[in-house]
Amino acid sequence: MQKEIKQIWFFNQSPQVVWDHLTKPELIELWLGKTDFQPILGHKFRLLGKQGSEIDCEVLEVQPFTLLSYSWQKNSAKDGMPFTSTVVWTLTPKDNGTELQLVHTGFAVMEDFTEHSGGWTILRNCLVELLSPIKNKSFTTTIEVEKSPHDVFTHLTDVSKWWGGKDLEGESKKINDEFIIHHQGAHYSKQKLIEVVPDKKIVWLVTDSTLNWLKKDQHEWAKTKMIFEITTKGDKTILHFTHEGLVPEKECYSKCEQGWNMVIKDWLFNFITYDKPHF
Repeated sequence: MQKEIKQIWFFNQSPQVVWDHLTKPELIELWLGKTDFQPILGHKFRLLGKQGSEIDCEVLEVQPFTLLSYSWQKNSAKDGMPFTSTVVWTLTPKDNGTELQLVHTGFAVMEDFTEHSGGWTILRNCLVELLSPIKNKSFTTTIEVEKSPHDVFTHLTDVSKWWGGKDLEGESKKINDEFIIHHQGAHYSKQKLIEVVPDKKIVWLVTDSTLNWLKKDQHEWAKTKMIFEITTKGDKTILHFTHEGLVPEKECYSKCEQGWNMVIKDWLFNFITYDKPHF
């Protein structure tokens, strides 16, 4: 009788954000492994697991933000022969977050069931850490302006006017846009828009970075996120900024704290308030 793994995970993130971490190769790599995955029915892809395993897969079903399934072919832990199983992800909105159910079926021998059950638990912890980092330690700052949420959102997406200037290349307005800021000899970072809720929220993922002035790890910004959340208070709009993952333990924290305070509280504030670009 074949065995199945069934696990239910919960994240304080929208279904879109969780879906992105199941379907976008650069995000899958952060917790599951390198892949050329595409959410297209019938697409065949290979997954190079973090512990060196190689899995051949084929997409079986795609319902955006709701359900994803694919075949999973891997060598058996018992005899080294390949066996094929099925992975099914189901996303359900719940309590302002997302319930993610994993069902992995097709295990004929206990060794494979045990290996994968333990593996998925470890990967679940990686995804939890990625989607639920310690915000209370990450750098945050807030500005308050007498503008509408729409005005704030519009100015926020025009990044070259308040951060980067001529050193910015790319687009920064809609989901999946990417842009690079490169201050020659000092700063390089590549950002991707992974969440865009008009007039309410924008999230950038730093997919690559080099801070040349650091001595220990010049790539400290990589895999961190910049989160912009827009709310209202009376007739004013509040913009709350979090650089998620920029924590006091990092070498760059002190200098980046000074830099972000200047960029957000001075350059961005003045651009939104007076409509005067800094660059």
